[in-house]
Amino acid sequence: MSLVPAVESDSENDSENDSRRSRRAAAMPTAASPAPFGSPTARAAIVVTGLLGWLLAAFGAVIASTPYRGDDVINAQVRDNLAAKQWTLWHAITYNTADWMEHQGRFFPGSVSWTLSVFYVADGRAAYKLVLVATLALAVVAAAVLAGRSAGAWSSAVVTAVLVLGLAQIRVWADAYTAFSGLLTLTTAMTLGAVVLVLRSGRWWAVLGAAGLYTAALLTYETVILFVPPIVVLLVVLTRRWRRTLAFVVPAAAQAVWVLYLRSQMLGAASAYQVALTPADVLRTTARQMVAALPLSQWWLHASGVPPLDSGMVVVGVVLAGVPAGCCVYLVSGRAQRRGSVAARRGGSWTVALLGLWMWVSSSVLVGMTARWQETMELGQGYLPVVYGQVGLALAGGALWHVVDVRVSGRQAVLWRVLGAVLAGVLVALTLAGNLAAIGAESLS
Repeated sequence: MSLVPAVESDSENDSENDSRRSRRAAAMPTAASPAPFGSPTARAAIVVTGLLGWLLAAFGAVIASTPYRGDDVINAQVRDNLAAKQWTLWHAITYNTADWMEHQGRFFPGSVSWTLSVFYVADGRAAYKLVLVATLALAVVAAAVLAGRSAGAWSSAVVTAVLVLGLAQIRVWADAYTAFSGLLTLTTAMTLGAVVLVLRSGRWWAVLGAAGLYTAALLTYETVILFVPPIVVLLVVLTRRWRRTLAFVVPAAAQAVWVLYLRSQMLGAASAYQVALTPADVLRTTARQMVAALPLSQWWLHASGVPPLDSGMVVVGVVLAGVPAGCCVYLVSGRAQRRGSVAARRGGSWTVALLGLWMWVSSSVLVGMTARWQETMELGQGYLPVVYGQVGLALAGGALWHVVDVRVSGRQAVLWRVLGAVLAGVLVALTLAGNLAAIGAESLS
């Protein structure tokens, strides 16, 4: 239906029609800009923000209490090792980057630079753990803002943030929340943050900024190259513009060509990251990686080295995290714009759900194709990219929650609010309890 009013001969009618047209144009987002968040009441916004801050602090406190783990035990000695060799930080970065390129065919100078710099600057466990907590907070915020902007509802952002924390399970095996410099949470934040930036504006500075942010993520952990297809779909669906997708397509294509070249020139065999395509091995390892992203999978799959989850930890989890999480979901349920925003009508929630599910599956397939993990990964365990799967499941869960939330009414709405609050509270409480159990395990000491 045309937005242009019919032409009237009377000048007064012309003025009135122009005024109506202006109001309608101001009320409707343009095709190039997704709808803004649904506006919360001030009181609800303050309470929910405070509760989310409390949840982040609770999960952050658990992370901060952990010792050095995995590669961090060695990396924590970076400053002393460089001094002993009389190397500068830049010397170490260039040497390690070249070594990865020559012997493993991998080009991720961002990972090398970030890891060495963090341990060089954060000379102490407390400072280092604070960096890990900060990267988790950035990932939560980026996922929440993306969900809220795509759905056109702040409630979707809140639920997504709760779900990200509810799936952030510390593992007794290789864990990306308490170790490995926060590379996975950092690249999650950068990738999703780049999507938010290019969704917000199509101006050249926004597109270049998003391209730079995504390139940084790509050069830090290459797995994020897998997320480009659903990101392209999301941007085209929400903005009706394809040029913004170049911020992701161009860096991804350049990285793919460069890595293929490095693999062709590689010195020696990349035994640790060699691709093995035996169907049975790929499917088995992929399934194990996917299942590892599910809540409490270490416990119900009886992974080795996992401590028991006792009732005391569950009580602590309920008090510190379950009740605040449930209150968040209860307070925002039913607050979405029920008439539907432009973004929602265009499939904003569905495309975010697609992105989330793709993040979960594609990152798991990549792990499943790697010979190293086919040989070593046990049922109930999951390698570092499990973080992408967990954030992806949170995005999908928050998006699907929004789809239902805008459709329930009456008694159904009351039941929906209570049920959603209880389920969210149980999920977050059990995850925090599991994290408390995990950090107390002998394998973490």
